[in-house]
Amino acid sequence: MLGFARRDSITRSTRWLPALLISGLLGTTSSAWSDLAQPGPFAPGIRQVTVTRPNGSTFTATLHYPATSAGTNAPFDASEAPCPGITFGHGFLQPVTQYASTLSHLATHGFLVIASQSEGGLFPNHANFASDLRSCLTWLETQNASPTSEFFGAVNTAAFGASGHSMGGGASILATKDDPRIKALAPTAAADTSPSSIAAMNFVSVPVRLMVGSQDTIVPPGGTAGPMYANAKGPRQLHSIVGGFHCGFTDASFAFCDSGAITRAQQLEITRRELTRFFLLHLRGEQGLWSEVWGPGGPAPAQITVTRDPKLNLSLTPSAVVVAPNASTIVAVTATNTGHAATAVSIAVEPTPGWSATPAESTTAILAPGESTTVPIEVQPGPGAASGELLLSARREIDSATRAFAWLAVELSALSADLDGNGVVNGADLAILLGAWGPCRTAPCPADLNGDGVIDGTDLAILLGEWS
Repeated sequence: MLGFARRDSITRSTRWLPALLISGLLGTTSSAWSDLAQPGPFAPGIRQVTVTRPNGSTFTATLHYPATSAGTNAPFDASEAPCPGITFGHGFLQPVTQYASTLSHLATHGFLVIASQSEGGLFPNHANFASDLRSCLTWLETQNASPTSEFFGAVNTAAFGASGHSMGGGASILATKDDPRIKALAPTAAADTSPSSIAAMNFVSVPVRLMVGSQDTIVPPGGTAGPMYANAKGPRQLHSIVGGFHCGFTDASFAFCDSGAITRAQQLEITRRELTRFFLLHLRGEQGLWSEVWGPGGPAPAQITVTRDPKLNLSLTPSAVVVAPNASTIVAVTATNTGHAATAVSIAVEPTPGWSATPAESTTAILAPGESTTVPIEVQPGPGAASGELLLSARREIDSATRAFAWLAVELSALSADLDGNGVVNGADLAILLGAWGPCRTAPCPADLNGDGVIDGTDLAILLGEWS
């Protein structure tokens, strides 16, 4: 298998450079933070803010943000601005401080995370809570537009996400259903709400990652996350943390808490890593993370059971090829839009030492739901090529992050005269050589077996010497 960069770090600011050099950006990895469960480059700042509802009433929210130093009301660090924003909903009867480790962690990676403190009583109104989560995003927009705000011009208002836990996870689904500003959704142990968050998923078309604990006894995944995943209209993922539990998403236990086979510290580490990966890809556009979010570089099955559907299918014809050292072959790549929205698709091949694989077109025309298109890719070995696999992907341009992928098995033929790549040298290869007789007219020139720029008797002698 190939090794994949975990962070599209070259585009980051100079703040990343020491870590980039340490992690070997110019070597085998381009990850500034190989383990995204660890804090990012910013100090975590925290402050209490007042959010105004559409009716003029107000409520308090906690803002976690990248800061120049850690602590309450620390100065905002705008070196990575504009920053994406995430609105977060707390669980039933839970203060937002229960989620401080996760929310501050996201802030260290450059996110503005705002958590409403409303609806914390014994009889919360879920619809109102969802509305407050949306008002938190409006607060970020207002700060971005106000010349007197520390966050003036520092909020990426086109990159909002939503998350939450339990009741707040369900409320984040309700908020996403009604708010087109939200571009990515990642709730943890989301509970069904009133109105139903399960039903609301029928109207959620943005990429969603549902995170649950496999041993959750408070909000069992089979009765909530399963139906939510089934109803999602957009690209969808269901991450079940093996041995995880409902209270494992909070910083401390509370009354009637459950437990699981793993510790709270282990579960929170997994949660930080996976939330950060997902939002960095979908809100910051860090394409180097695509393999870990949608591809083969994701979490180990022993840690997380992953079910996913990118609403896109990728198939190869053929799925395995044999190529002579100086030859090339064509593979047909078919992308099918299996989603509910039209989208163009970008075709890409991950760089692989020794191999060149070039799509005839990098971006397709817009595909309607159910529509397919086929793009030819020329595959050619070069110096240092070895038999193995090439990773191909198709990216949905509607969200510029979600991808389907497929592996192409490539075998380097030991026969230089196997011009058609079928593993033998016979009359078909002779016909190709004779048809190209004379000076090479194109590059590459597979029939030029001795590489002198002319197909002549010398090349014919090589072919006959390899005759099968």
